[in-house]
Parts: sequence; structure tokens; C-alpha cells
Amino acid sequence: MEEGCLSFPNQFAKVVRPTEVTAEYTDRDGKRVKVKAKDLFAQAICHEVDHLNGELFVEKMIPGTLEYITPEG
Repeated sequence: MEEGCLSFPNQFAKVVRPTEVTAEYTDRDGKRVKVKAKDLFAQAICHEVDHLNGELFVEKMIPGTLEYITPEG
């Protein structure tokens, strides 16, 4: 999947991610909630869990796929 990150503006690369994940979290009321996510939502969950684990998408990218996009201004 193509992926980017606000920590690396205008940079995108291909990253291998699962197309479906199940995540469990605690909501604002302290209740445990389980969510099943697919496609882009699954990718986003994996990306953010990586951040919590101190990992960045550039460490998981497929070599040679990093692209720099120059914003038009």
C-alpha cells in the first residue's frame, strides 16, 4: 500500500500492511472496545500502532519506493 506520514511531509512509499486487523482499545469512559478494520482503516491503525511502538513507516517501506512530492504553490 502507498503510505505517507505527517512526520515526513511530501514523502510517500509502499509499505506491506495487512488488509484486515482487529484492534482493542479503551474508550474515554474506560470501556474496552474491539474494532475490526479493513483496507485503509486497517492501514491507519497499523501505522498509528507503529508510532506507539516507536516505529516509522520509512523503516518499513519497500526499498526503492520512496517518492518526494513537491507541493505546487
